[in-house]
Parts: sequence; C-alpha cells; structure tokens
Amino acid sequence: MESAYEQALIYELKKIRLEVKQQVYLPVIYKEMNIDNAYKVDLIVNDKVIIEIKSVVE
Repeated sequence: MESAYEQALIYELKKIRLEVKQQVYLPVIYKEMNIDNAYKVDLIVNDKVIIEIKSVVE
C-alpha cells in the first residue's frame, strides 16, 4: 500500500516542479565509524526534506 501512496505523492510533487529522489541510501556516521548505506529514505524533496511514508490499516 505504501508504494501506491509513494507513487501518488511523487506525481503530485513533480507536478508542482519539485525535485524528488526516491529510495535513497544515506550513510550514518557514529563517532569515528562511517556506515555506508545504513539508512534508506523513501523520498528526498529538493535535497532539503526527507519524507518517510507509512500507512496504517484500521
């Protein structure tokens, strides 16, 4: 279900000319340890906002 919401949101964001990157891996730096590809975010908008999409079935 989340993938459908993700695609719909990407469509709407691009429609208003925002730059959207999806399923981006980011590193985590802990003290002096660099962990590549430690975290995968759903969307990054304009290289400024991270969006994590969650759905709940009630």
